[in-house]
Amino acid sequence: MKRKWVALTAIGCCVLGSLTLVGWAMDTEEKEDAGKVTIEQLPAKAKDAVQRLVGTNTIKELEKETEHGTVVYGVEWTANGKEWEAEFTADGELLEVEEAVSADEVPAAVRDAAAKALGKAAKVEFERVTITLYEAEATVDGKEREILISPTGKLVHHKEGTEHKEHEHEHEEDDD
Repeated sequence: MKRKWVALTAIGCCVLGSLTLVGWAMDTEEKEDAGKVTIEQLPAKAKDAVQRLVGTNTIKELEKETEHGTVVYGVEWTANGKEWEAEFTADGELLEVEEAVSADEVPAAVRDAAAKALGKAAKVEFERVTITLYEAEATVDGKEREILISPTGKLVHHKEGTEHKEHEHEHEEDDD
């Protein structure tokens, strides 16, 4: 019995070690591709998208990184006294925008939830995050379905609806 546990423990350690090594290799691969870049180093569509969003404001930082296998370009700038950040794909698709906001600009429910979740934090900073998603709707096997997809093609959410029934509406004419 003892040998069985020793063997199982050894196998478990090997599996765990292998998974750790694979995770480390993937993380290293993504980090090798990461780093600061200049606007000239961006693909044309990403460069155009960044310039349209940032406008005449000065770019503070541009970074390239790989997230979940997709190359993403991050940009930081200041506009109207606020800090902004955004992420784009190489094709110029906007993934998300973050805007630094004061606690006064945040709904009370958000401040309350943050206070509850963060407890005795010395200072809580807020950002308004806008994420780009695409919704696709269809009727499949008589049921309505909706899915949300990120610009990178990742399925974010799906919802199965009720059975789809075609209704014919009769139009009654008023004699008034």
